Amino acid sequence: MPKLKIDNRETQAPEGATVLEAARSLGIEIPTLCHVSGAPHFTGCMVCLVSEASSGRLLPACTAPATEGCVIETATPAVREARRAALGLLLSDHLGDCEGPCARVCPSGINIPLMIRRIGAGALAEAGRVAAASELPRCCDPERGCAAPCERVCRRNQIDQAVSIRLLCRFAVGRLPEGHEPPNKADVRGARRFNSVIGRLREEEKRLMMEGVDPAPRVTPSAGEAAGFAADEAAREAGRCMRCDCRKPETCLLRRYAGEYGVKQNRYKPRERRVFERDTSHPDLVFEPGKCIGCGICVHTARAHGEPLGLSFTGRGMRTRIGVPFGEPLSKGLTVSARAVVEACPTGAFAWRGGEDEQ
Repeated sequence: MPKLKIDNRETQAPEGATVLEAARSLGIEIPTLCHVSGAPHFTGCMVCLVSEASSGRLLPACTAPATEGCVIETATPAVREARRAALGLLLSDHLGDCEGPCARVCPSGINIPLMIRRIGAGALAEAGRVAAASELPRCCDPERGCAAPCERVCRRNQIDQAVSIRLLCRFAVGRLPEGHEPPNKADVRGARRFNSVIGRLREEEKRLMMEGVDPAPRVTPSAGEAAGFAADEAAREAGRCMRCDCRKPETCLLRRYAGEYGVKQNRYKPRERRVFERDTSHPDLVFEPGKCIGCGICVHTARAHGEPLGLSFTGRGMRTRIGVPFGEPLSKGLTVSARAVVEACPTGAFAWRGGEDEQ
């Protein structure tokens, strides 16, 4: 068994082991996006770069062999900068919102899209708890002076009128169980996390994002704005939300590492951004190609589960993408492996229709 040193810690690795495997045996974390245990090495993301101390060469830890006497460093400034560059390149072609525009500008940090979904599902007490998980549980009460910046940036403005977020927030807070204690102001707002942003939608993107969304105009409370929404009115207004936020904001590794390494989305800004796409041809999941990093993990996962069709890389060069062979829908490509594919995908490209908050 070869002996090597990683971050000044000696270890022995089995023959054929990689630097990544040796590091993990020591409890040293090296970020990866395209690696999955038991699958063929792909070496696509280059986020796992480490430094060979003797030469200063940068090596992908997922494929570099753990050899006798080698000395590896995993956290030097050069390594961190190389990982930042790799993440920046991946983000330059990434298209999607981590958080909805409304949530990004909310001064109280409310997860507005989740609150609206809870209202739409009739889970009113839960909607109230989402709204109250902020420094000001009644921040959308006009008496508190809320200017509703969420409504100014709501993407529904690009279609007709913004969703009545302020009224929905007031409605949700009014459904809190008796005796609910608001959280401590000091405990609620943490550091802002990395957020990918799409920007203004093109016409074809508007039509796609409106699929499954209620096209009705903004609901006016029958009893007047001061009285607020009745339950049926709130549910109808909630149905107007375009669901701009990602369905995997907590488990997306690309978002996590972008935050940890302080990467800016526009570090390598493309001349023209790609077009937003969403494949809904599977009853349980959605696929957004703009969030795919081409790691191939989904291809391997589907094959490992014995899918007759599965997934594959289609196209060439910059047009390469993931799809079901012969142009078949996702429902035929993922007949038994949908859960495994969603869980293995390192980004929000493959996600449950209802999002991870529904699982």
